[in-house]
Amino acid sequence: MIQWHHKTTGYSGIYEKTVNTFRKADLVDVSLGFRKFGMQRARLKDITKTYPRLGFHKFLIRRLISNLFRHPLRPLPMFRI
Repeated sequence: MIQWHHKTTGYSGIYEKTVNTFRKADLVDVSLGFRKFGMQRARLKDITKTYPRLGFHKFLIRRLISNLFRHPLRPLPMFRI
């Protein structure tokens, strides 16, 4: 599950339901809710209140910029296709 939860396309295999649940949750989080997979906006707001982002996206932007210069063809190495 840990190896494939950053996969950008659907996963099929052992633990498919668990991996895809975490994969979708990660995409909802990293996209600030732009990618919701059918989740209602009110539910997303409730989750964000319960679990605030606390600088997570600032961290992602810093890593993106840093990796962009080192690896311009693969700036986000954690994502898998």
